Amino acid sequence: MPLIHIKSLPLDESVDIDATIQNLSSSFAAANNIGIEHVTVTWEFFSHHAKGGEVDSDQIIVDLLVPDFNSADAIEKMLVSIAKHLSQLIEVSIDSVFINARQAHAGMVFDKGEVVKW
Repeated sequence: MPLIHIKSLPLDESVDIDATIQNLSSSFAAANNIGIEHVTVTWEFFSHHAKGGEVDSDQIIVDLLVPDFNSADAIEKMLVSIAKHLSQLIEVSIDSVFINARQAHAGMVFDKGEVVKW
């Protein structure tokens, strides 16, 4: 169930977003021992961004949603694996990747036609 939502300014045309999210999905699944069928990755673009009052064209913002049964150590591993793989895939500094993790609670997720409880 991990959902990885990525936002950035538009990237260079040489970056194939479909291939990037497929590669990120598989590398994230492998690094965290999660079946790829449980991993979802989305990417959307925003038109403007400033960090610290300055326009920042390289910033990548990621929202990671994970089930609440994951330990703090497991979530930390997920954060690091996303940052490393994403920075390599699109060739940006790992310092340009910001990730916020949130936990989804059992009974608070609707998927595949039903409320999911783990």
